Amino acid sequence: MQNKTIWWLIGVLILAITSVNTLLALRSSNEIAGIQKSLTNTGEVMMLLDELYISVTLAESGQRGYLLTDNERFLAPYQEQLQKVHTSINNARAISSEIQGQQYRIEQLIDLVNQQFSELSRTVELAKKEKDLLAVHEVKVGNGVLSTQIGEAYRKAMLAESDFRESLYLDFAIAQHRADNTLYLSSALTLVLLLAVFYLARLNLKNERRHRSQLEAQNNTLAQKVEERTFALKIYADELARSNRELEEFAFVASHDLQEPLRKIQAFGDRLLNAQQQQLDETSLDYLARMNKAAQRMSKLISDLLAFSRVTTRGKEFSSCDLNKTLHQVVDDLEISIEDSQAQLELDSLPTIKADTTQMHQLFQNLLSNALKFKAPDRPLMVKVRCQQTTGPTLPGEESGLIWYRIEIHDTGIGFEQQYADKIFMPFQRLHGRNSYEGTGIGLAVCRRIVERHGGKISTTSQPGKGSTFSILLPQDSAMVTIEGNK
Repeated sequence: MQNKTIWWLIGVLILAITSVNTLLALRSSNEIAGIQKSLTNTGEVMMLLDELYISVTLAESGQRGYLLTDNERFLAPYQEQLQKVHTSINNARAISSEIQGQQYRIEQLIDLVNQQFSELSRTVELAKKEKDLLAVHEVKVGNGVLSTQIGEAYRKAMLAESDFRESLYLDFAIAQHRADNTLYLSSALTLVLLLAVFYLARLNLKNERRHRSQLEAQNNTLAQKVEERTFALKIYADELARSNRELEEFAFVASHDLQEPLRKIQAFGDRLLNAQQQQLDETSLDYLARMNKAAQRMSKLISDLLAFSRVTTRGKEFSSCDLNKTLHQVVDDLEISIEDSQAQLELDSLPTIKADTTQMHQLFQNLLSNALKFKAPDRPLMVKVRCQQTTGPTLPGEESGLIWYRIEIHDTGIGFEQQYADKIFMPFQRLHGRNSYEGTGIGLAVCRRIVERHGGKISTTSQPGKGSTFSILLPQDSAMVTIEGNK
């Protein structure tokens, strides 16, 4: 009677453990599948937003080329995008974003795109009816505002999707951690089961072989589940890496292709200015100057985007890099800017580390250029570069004795509110208007990518009217540090 009771208790225990393990496994699997579905959906939303924005940009470029040259072959991209945009709009409306308020932003963008294409069609028709000046006037008055609104709507929608994607990556990491905990719990429950079977074996030696066989079968099942789950997670991680590479390649190709129409705009603008300068009035000359300036600004923005995407995709292998030599090369390159701003520089001696020399040059050039650009008008500018070796228990690689360096670049410029310290490292984030200070808002984002690629960290502290300090933490050998962004 006692043995039957024990068998009953063991049976209940086995059923409970199996049920718990199954539920935990299903929960982890469903959670990871849900995150994967959300990541796929947000990727599709971002791709459709890019299609809409690129369609407008290409169509506008073709329309402007036609208005400037009166050559209908420049209408090819405009007509091609005119045929494609309706499909892109239908696709954008068909997909449903999981972000609250995002559907409204997408509809706003679609409405602006429809308005822009209506304006483009109207100006093209005016040009075809030999009303070129009126068409150009319509472009200057209307399209510029719409283009700005479209760009702003596009950036808001993309930023929302990007933030949401980052939260999904965080959720995925949490799900992985939870899956590990599930494995530990399963192991603990299995241990409990082993102890119970062992206790039963002592009470009933003649059933020992049968009980052991059952236990081995359950262990094999658990091991198979763990192996299957590990394999599924590996496939998912590989898919995420492939998706990131495709997004970076897409940004590179799209930015590269945008340079060609911009070069034509600048070239034909220069030709028109040289050929018709005497015949054009001041207003027309002003329009041409603004057009060329906008094209130059767009070209600079595209170049910065290319630099941003190439940090990880075109980075060179780490080798011995003399930061002291690199810093002085940057100072030589910025000699004219330093003289114009009448800046005084105080430079510490910097170490030699294992890094990408080209990217270190770009890092220092971006930070020093920022310090020179945001000079306070009412006081002289002082830029100090300080360096010290540092260690600490929270630093990656500390357990292996890896040496770290903290490099600080302090300036006495205009400064900014500390609440924007994280925002300025995001792409396209500007704290000042373009009319006050030039720039595309990508330079500091490139700096952050470079530092993170080298396994380090970058941060800033600032106060309005008292300048800013940018702190860079770099390992002596970046190849020894695990870089999250390249996993």
